[in-house]
Amino acid sequence: MKRFAIFNDDGRVISEQLQADSLSPPENGVEIENSLDGEFYIEEGELKTCLDFELSNLPLPCVLTIEGERYECSEQPELSFDAPGNYVIHVEAGPSYRKKVFEYAYYP
Repeated sequence: MKRFAIFNDDGRVISEQLQADSLSPPENGVEIENSLDGEFYIEEGELKTCLDFELSNLPLPCVLTIEGERYECSEQPELSFDAPGNYVIHVEAGPSYRKKVFEYAYYP
């Protein structure tokens, strides 16, 4: 049996697949030796670990989703809201970075 990392059109690894040696490799797969533990992406045919980041230092460009609204960021945002409270912020910055969720306390 061979093990493959299956990736989407952006290069983000979305699953693993075990396959008999006699079958052709999947078109959207890269052979791997061990089971995956973490978030990965494919770049130039190689499996790479997604990079981590913090809310205070976002990779750019990125997309923030706050209360269902998407905000495209090309520079570090200054976060402010209409009302005090705790806000959940989803961040996507392409396949080479982890998808992350932050809880942001806004009490000016």
